[in-house]
Parts: sequence; structure tokens; C-alpha cells
Amino acid sequence: MRTLAEYFGVLEAIGRQMQRYRFERAQWLQWLLKRALSGEAVLAGPHDDYPYWQYGPPEDEQTIGALLYAEAS
Repeated sequence: MRTLAEYFGVLEAIGRQMQRYRFERAQWLQWLLKRALSGEAVLAGPHDDYPYWQYGPPEDEQTIGALLYAEAS
């Protein structure tokens, strides 16, 4: 089984994925620590790369299912 995984490059693919996850976790931790130590709110704000202006509050009669359907389509 291991020989097949080596032959098809599965082990290398898993290694690359683990490296990517490690790098992304380090970035996330830096982001969190920067905001926690500076006293800033951890929520995304206008200065962050987040399109907050696209998401206003939902209408009173709107359901979660309708929101998900609209986002998916």
C-alpha cells in the first residue's frame, strides 16, 4: 500500500498540504495576536480585506435558508 502511495506521489502531496496548513496557521496566529495585543477588536473591520459593505442586515422576514440559497446561486 505504501509503495502505491509513493508511486502516485500521495506522500509528497500530503507533505505539501501539511506545510501549507502549518503556514496558514502561523499567519492566522499572527493575525489574532496582533489584534489581541493591540486591544483592537478581533472582528473584521473596514481596514481589513473583507467585503463587509456587501453584507447588510437581513430583512425581518428573510430566513437563513433563503440567505444560503442566495449566496450559493
